[in-house]
Amino acid sequence: MEWNPRRMGRSLARIAIFATRRPGFVLSGALLTGIVTALVGLSVIGELHTTSDEFNSRGSESSKARWTIEADTGAAPAPTVVVLVHVREPLPAPRSVRAIAADEAVLRSQPGIARVVGYLQSPEQLAALVSHDSHSTVLAASLDAGVLGTAQVPRLIRALRRRFGESSSVLIGGSAVAGVDLAAEVRSDVRHIEPWVLLVLGALLLGAFRSPRLAGMPLLVGVLTIVEVLAILRGLLFAGVDTSLFTLATVSGLSLGLGIDYSLLIVSRFRQEIRRRGDRASAIEAALAPTARTIGFSALIIASSLATLIVFPTRFIFSVGLDGCLSAIIAAANSLLLAPALLTLFGERIAPIRRRERRPVWSRLPGVVVRYPLPIAITIAALLIALGVPALGLQFRGVDGSALPPNSGARLVDDALKADFAPEVRYELLTLVVRTPPDSVPITAAALGLGRLGNIVAHRNLRLGLQEVAIVANGPPLSSVSQRLVRVIRRHSGPLHVEVTSPAANYLDQQESLRSHLPAELLMVALCTFGVMFAMTGSIVLPAKALLMNALTFSATFGVVVLIFQDGYLADLLGVHQHGALEASQPIIAFAAVFGLSTDYNIFVLSRIQEAMGAGREQLEAIAEGLCHSGPVVSTAALCFCVSVAAFATSNVVLLQETSLAVAIAVALDATLIRALLMPALMALLGRYNWWAPRPNTTRRVQSGDTGNRRRSSQPPFPR
Repeated sequence: MEWNPRRMGRSLARIAIFATRRPGFVLSGALLTGIVTALVGLSVIGELHTTSDEFNSRGSESSKARWTIEADTGAAPAPTVVVLVHVREPLPAPRSVRAIAADEAVLRSQPGIARVVGYLQSPEQLAALVSHDSHSTVLAASLDAGVLGTAQVPRLIRALRRRFGESSSVLIGGSAVAGVDLAAEVRSDVRHIEPWVLLVLGALLLGAFRSPRLAGMPLLVGVLTIVEVLAILRGLLFAGVDTSLFTLATVSGLSLGLGIDYSLLIVSRFRQEIRRRGDRASAIEAALAPTARTIGFSALIIASSLATLIVFPTRFIFSVGLDGCLSAIIAAANSLLLAPALLTLFGERIAPIRRRERRPVWSRLPGVVVRYPLPIAITIAALLIALGVPALGLQFRGVDGSALPPNSGARLVDDALKADFAPEVRYELLTLVVRTPPDSVPITAAALGLGRLGNIVAHRNLRLGLQEVAIVANGPPLSSVSQRLVRVIRRHSGPLHVEVTSPAANYLDQQESLRSHLPAELLMVALCTFGVMFAMTGSIVLPAKALLMNALTFSATFGVVVLIFQDGYLADLLGVHQHGALEASQPIIAFAAVFGLSTDYNIFVLSRIQEAMGAGREQLEAIAEGLCHSGPVVSTAALCFCVSVAAFATSNVVLLQETSLAVAIAVALDATLIRALLMPALMALLGRYNWWAPRPNTTRRVQSGDTGNRRRSSQPPFPR
């Protein structure tokens, strides 16, 4: 059966028209759904958590080594909780020794702690655990393997903090504590940022439409989408599909932004139709027919682009793809049901009839663009390329304690270890699983080819033919020295079968996983974009042009992000943290998000151009008219979307800052430079070739009367 996009548009329009015929039923169902999903979904904010595998690749060598050690020893391969104890008298003063012994006893007695290493066990061998001024020491604890990656970790950390009380002499840190603190910060951001975001969006919508009811409708759709997605995440969690806590910001920003975008599209079109027709019922039906099709294609492209992230075996990236896909689909469904129902019940009161709509900018700009397309296209393309140049120097980093706010306990412990303790403490610890013949002797540094990169500090037999070796790298965690040491061990272990686990090993495995899966994601995103655009337009030129413009948007976005987060430009002004590099998964997520959202606004504009051509307008006239009608909607929707997403740039979590600001910059660039200038300029230059496609589509369009620039009065020059 031949694919006909008109069929999808009619099906979605029937759903929306059903809402106009049963508005009370739809609104009652929406209210009930909102209450139930809020009660069910909001609780998931406290249940989602971070794990040690958040950014690691499942099935990698470092993961296998860690699992082997956990299975054989029942504990994590490296200390995951670090207690920093400050004493008044310098060690080894008896009073200080007694205080440290008491704190160590508290730590050992806590359920979930597998083993503790401290200075008191062997003062001569573990002298490095004492600070340079002898007033501080650390107790390094490894968690029980059964506790790792579960909801028991936050409870354990809270219990430790209660046991140690508010003592200023004890600070709790380590990777497990960092994960708990990071999760608490994300939850706090979601709870505190969302209320004022809704206030700002309400003010923007009120200023745009000058109607409280009209401003409240998109917000209602957005909030309903958020609680429904959270309820689905709660159900997935119950079914064993555990998503990352970090995606709460994604769910909030995308659900609110897309819910507002789609509602604005319907409401704006309704205002235009009721101004022209004067009858509410006919205006609603006339508005729903084209907007339902536009919303359907928009949701399809965003959902499919974000769904490509599911191919990555990384919990964080997988969660962003899954949650973003859900947000796009549910936002579209809510808009197609709730907005028509509200317009049916309160049409004139929500959107009073005005004689004409003010849009001075959008009435003049299209004429300028179609009059001077070549210089505008060259100028905008050159500007975007120039903005993208800094992205060539993009550097990556892993996630460590520096991702936390400066005042968190885990960050303070991390800073203290770097400043006050010997290299053996602040340098990275590598744990090796070495499989050897049964009669093998202990592993030596020469056998591993360590050279000057690291030193063996511990060794033990796990079982026959399996040994565990602990090595301290001569460099901080995730440093180039640590990464080089991991590569050397993996390359020069000779006949030994060696598996390495450490922060540097996890990071290298993550990089390798991202590189190996990146071609598949690029291909799938390109195919999704091309396929949806071709299905909508029947042209192969417009999808190819969309891919080119999306690539320009993506490169320009990351050029600006590199300038801010890596080079530090405007970092202080924007209140973001500069770390000299970006988290490694950010380009992957941003690529899918940017391509989906950019094509989203492309569809908004193209749908109006198609309608104008279907009504008999000439090519240039249709471009100008389509841009004039869609410009106010796109600009308002993009502004609201930027606010809903960029709000999380105020977070103290660097990861959220990078993700939210990258998406906001991409949307801002796309709605201004791309959609308002470059896209119509390129369409004006290409003329009739915009709609070109190989036979049989070309034949069908020509037979229906399309000659590109001459007037028509019947069939549109595209399959609707």
